[in-house]
Amino acid sequence: MVDGAAERPLRALALLLLLAGCAGAGESPECCEGDFGGLDLGYSCAKCGMAITDEMMGFSASLTREDGTEADFCTICCLLESGAPDLSRARVADYRTLEWVEITDAYYLKDSDIKTPMNCGIIAFKDRRTALDFRERHGGKILRFSDLMK
Repeated sequence: MVDGAAERPLRALALLLLLAGCAGAGESPECCEGDFGGLDLGYSCAKCGMAITDEMMGFSASLTREDGTEADFCTICCLLESGAPDLSRARVADYRTLEWVEITDAYYLKDSDIKTPMNCGIIAFKDRRTALDFRERHGGKILRFSDLMK
């Protein structure tokens, strides 16, 4: 877990640099589809305790608690299963760009052929067009946040 938002820009920069060699032109890091090893970034999932590595960041989520501290999650599923009473301050990582997206603004691809940590089966995108493009290549169905909660 990370306390405070001050570390987020540094964390994002480190992740982008680490994944730069892994991502291809406009495509998600394909190395993430196989082994979820990678560099341990010093963060672990608040739900399951799994270490969050550089190769898992495209699947991750984060929640700002009422006291301002951050809870990090290895997958969107762990966030949803965490029992957090208020997800309005939650963010998910865009699978392709690793940018944080508000949980209610994201488009989700569920049950595609993209392998996810913990067999979660859900990845997020900032925009609908990218989600549609990935669905064309990887299958699955596109959902919004309200659909995930059903």
